[in-house]
Amino acid sequence: ILSEKLELDGRVLDCKPAVPRDEIEANGLPQVQKTRKIFVGGISQDTTELDFRKFFQAFGNVVEAKIMTDGMTGRPRGFGFVTFDNEDPVEVICAKHHLSLNGKQVECKKAVPKGRMDSRGGGDGGGAQ
Repeated sequence: ILSEKLELDGRVLDCKPAVPRDEIEANGLPQVQKTRKIFVGGISQDTTELDFRKFFQAFGNVVEAKIMTDGMTGRPRGFGFVTFDNEDPVEVICAKHHLSLNGKQVECKKAVPKGRMDSRGGGDGGGAQ
């Protein structure tokens, strides 16, 4: 089931294996190793989702590309997420870390589920939506 493309209400689901609670309590949260999703920070205000998707399509097949927007104003928040159909593009992009998108340097890193951000010592973004 992890290799299948699953959708719910028009959104692609990113399925991951479950980790037993006692294993988490004994060993701590597992470190993110392989993922198909990246966090992109520092996106310019004039970058459209189409520009965003096309840029990352050069690295591999993009399943979903989403620039996060403010719920009240609808304006872009300056960060987004890209999901690929496999892990390889994520490794290539994250090895570069900074890329130039629409003339602006953006920071790319593996997306981390919201609950894990605090345990990694970060809070500077990267939370998967």
